[in-house]
Amino acid sequence: MTNVIRSAVLCVLALGAFSSLRAETLVHGEAGLQFDIPDGWTHEQDGDFLVGSSKDKDIVMWFMVGKEAEAGEFLKAMGTELDKILEDAKPDGKEPKVDQANGLTFVYVEGTGKLKAEKFAPAGKKASDQVQWDLTLVTGGKKLMAIVSIGKLDVNEAMLTKLWNSIKKKE
Repeated sequence: MTNVIRSAVLCVLALGAFSSLRAETLVHGEAGLQFDIPDGWTHEQDGDFLVGSSKDKDIVMWFMVGKEAEAGEFLKAMGTELDKILEDAKPDGKEPKVDQANGLTFVYVEGTGKLKAEKFAPAGKKASDQVQWDLTLVTGGKKLMAIVSIGKLDVNEAMLTKLWNSIKKKE
């Protein structure tokens, strides 16, 4: 699976920075997973594709699902789609990381790249701007889920950590 992750390109989640913010629980029915986002975040879902962004629009994220038996093909197709958004996407040089939480496995890689498309660009970013990205693969739900994020990821690390900790199987 490490080789599959290396071949894909893009971003990490972000959410829930302060405990004083009221979280909203989103359910991704296709993946059989749920997670909390803070009040003020916007999101849209179209079938198995969910797009969300932070209140200040500093982070944009995509949630997509595929069949675990087809993980390699799914990530290859996703990489093709993500290539339409970023160019010169480079991993940070580190091997993909693997974490376990809430009965799920998270494999992720981070890096930087230049925006090609502005449709889902974070606040203040335009085509050719350098952005941080993260790609996380979550297994253990009904279907494999890929989560891509772009934006000010380092600055919002506490929000990302809180979101990651909230991802679990749908109750």
